[in-house]
Amino acid sequence: MAIQNIVAHSGNLITLELDGQRFGTIQRMSCSDAYNPESVSGVGDIHSLEFVPSLAQHTITVEHAVLKVGAMRSLGVIGENGTERLKGMEFDIVIYEKNPQSSAIKELRKYRYCSYASGTINISAHRVVMSDATFNSRDVTGTGI
Repeated sequence: MAIQNIVAHSGNLITLELDGQRFGTIQRMSCSDAYNPESVSGVGDIHSLEFVPSLAQHTITVEHAVLKVGAMRSLGVIGENGTERLKGMEFDIVIYEKNPQSSAIKELRKYRYCSYASGTINISAHRVVMSDATFNSRDVTGTGI
């Protein structure tokens, strides 16, 4: 009797959603959470008593293939220009686990209130056009990853 042994998350078992739109062309995604701890000590004491988080910073970097029908800019996730960015649009980035044995989809991590920070477009000979985007998030939930 054969059994399926899937114990690790891999790219083929994860889907990504940006503002309700599923993307199947994500090549790479990197998420960073920083809490910028500051040392607390008393007057005359050079030793830290504790490190207190001072500012939560969540950064998501995505590399994806640009398709004519699925570009982030055409879907409104990335603004066309600086004037569009001034509208202050925010969205969620959600990482889901796909279960190949059932139709159940489990939310692993959700970056909430995201906004586009920066990006680049890469055009090379004989290559699919790629785009890199960096987003900032104001909050994060989920313990799946």
